[in-house]
Amino acid sequence: MNTRFFALLTRLGADKLANAAALGTRIEITHMAVGDGGGKLPTPDTAQTKLVNERRRAAINVLSIDPKNTNQIIAEQVIPESAGGWWIREIGLFDKDGILIAVGNCAETYKPQLQEGSGRTQTIRMVLIVSSTDAVTLRVDPAVVLATREYADSVVATALREHENSRRHPDATLKEKGFVILSNAVDSHSETQAATPKAVKAAYDLAKAADNNANGRVPAGRKVNGKALSADISLSAGDVGAYAKGETDARVNAATALANTANQNAANANNNANTRLEKSKNGADIPNKNEFVKNLGLADSVYRTIGNGRNQIPDMSFFGSSSNSFRLPTGHMMVFGKFSASVPMSANGGVASSEWVEFPVPFSRSCDCVTGVFAFGVGNGPIFYTCEMAGSRGFTLRAGTMSNSTGVVKLVFMYLAVGKY
Repeated sequence: MNTRFFALLTRLGADKLANAAALGTRIEITHMAVGDGGGKLPTPDTAQTKLVNERRRAAINVLSIDPKNTNQIIAEQVIPESAGGWWIREIGLFDKDGILIAVGNCAETYKPQLQEGSGRTQTIRMVLIVSSTDAVTLRVDPAVVLATREYADSVVATALREHENSRRHPDATLKEKGFVILSNAVDSHSETQAATPKAVKAAYDLAKAADNNANGRVPAGRKVNGKALSADISLSAGDVGAYAKGETDARVNAATALANTANQNAANANNNANTRLEKSKNGADIPNKNEFVKNLGLADSVYRTIGNGRNQIPDMSFFGSSSNSFRLPTGHMMVFGKFSASVPMSANGGVASSEWVEFPVPFSRSCDCVTGVFAFGVGNGPIFYTCEMAGSRGFTLRAGTMSNSTGVVKLVFMYLAVGKY
């Protein structure tokens, strides 16, 4: 079976490693990058200088020599839960100058983000085989990377093992940490022994008892109105700023009299309020409403109904109006308007013009009469008129002149029509 997943040194990486081995220097591998290969599994190439599609680059968490194979360098990086949302198909190691030293591919795996509903911390490991590990600096900055559980356990185990093998257990001093001897004494002046919980409890009990005793006592220097409290003393009302019994009785009597007056005033106010009408009831609590209306002189109008009949009171709906009409409760409507026209006139009283005038607001039933006046007439002297054929929608206006001349006259006729709506 052909190998699908492998890692190799790039040309630049191999050159740097060979040059370091020849000159006795070292290359410092500092970062690991992962990528998604542009959507498919890439094949590592020694000519690569970067990943096909890099998604994340960060400092290496662990860089060490394989204890089972000294020609193998193990590089690890921990990707935290907060990073992700892409596939991992390729891995690259970079030195401190940003040069791609080694590149490899891996079985594709998806690194989710927390907001996708599934988060995890993922460790990426690359094993690099070199001819000499002496040319590689193994150094990791613990301040900028995360540690794997395995790495942390290994470090702790090593530290514990070294501590167990150590025989350096210095005594503690006031300035240095170390081992101490425990003591139950509560009156010791030693600076090389440590108190046990039993000693602390005993000291606490003594302090608590002293505190309780002190809380029940008065300071020796305290005085009341200049009298020391070191012995029993006799105090008068004046010593503590109080009234004597006679003064107190007089003030109590005065206060009682004021209270009685206040109670009487309150009773009077309450009786007065009980005979009043409640504002919130809006007259609903008036005992005899008919008598109340009569006393106000409103009986003739209060008990009449709304309407346009006899002994009824019309409301505003019976006075409807517009810009050219208004109605009356009797069922009549008045329509008014202005008619303007230039008409020909005949001489000697002849009626030369017959004009139809449309009401701006028609009558729904009939028009009973029309009257009007000419605002002015120009050209032929006095003008007479007659209104004929008045209907619900308008009327016929006939106009003439008494002069001997003929011609066209500009008429402005102001009219008022009365009818039923």
